[in-house]
Amino acid sequence: NGYDLGGCFGFDGVDDKVQLLDSTDLKNDKFTLTAWINHQNSSEEGCIIADSATWSDTGEGYGMQIASSRVQCRIHDGEQLIKSLSGDTLVTPNVWHHVACSYDGTNVKVYLDGVQDGELAVTGITQETETGVAEIGQLRDGNRTFFGEIQNIRAYKRALTDGEINKLYRLRK
Repeated sequence: NGYDLGGCFGFDGVDDKVQLLDSTDLKNDKFTLTAWINHQNSSEEGCIIADSATWSDTGEGYGMQIASSRVQCRIHDGEQLIKSLSGDTLVTPNVWHHVACSYDGTNVKVYLDGVQDGELAVTGITQETETGVAEIGQLRDGNRTFFGEIQNIRAYKRALTDGEINKLYRLRK
C-alpha cells in the first residue's frame, strides 16, 4: 500500500510549498515516490517531493525533483549525498508527465511516463526513523522551487516493479 499525499497543487516557482509535518512514514530503506507533474519551465530545478532539509551533501532523506530538464532522484544517508540519478529523457514543459523514483536496496531507478528512464546501483543506504518534515514544491531551506502543478503524489514503503509503475501511468493517462 502507498500513501496518497494529496490532490493537485499549483506552485508559482517563487515561494509556494506544502509541508508534511511528520514524514516518519516516508523514512524507509526501500521506497517509491510517484507523482503527476506539469512543470512550466523544465530548465529550472524544481523540487517535487523531498524528505530532507536541503540537497546539500549533508542531511538525511531522499527526494525527487526536476534538474537539468530531467527527472532526478537523490538519496542522502545523513552524512553525505550517496547518489543522485537523473533520467535520460528531457521533460517537456507545459505537458503532464507521470514521474517516479524507486529504491529497492540495490538499485535506484527513475521513470518518466511509465517507462524506466535510468538506473544506478546503490547499496548500504539506511534511513533513520526520526520524525521530520517533508516538502512538496520546495525544499525546507527555500531553494529549488517548483513552477507548475503537482498532483497525485504517492509514497510507498517498497520499490514498485516496472509493471506497477507503468500501471499507475496507464490508469491516469
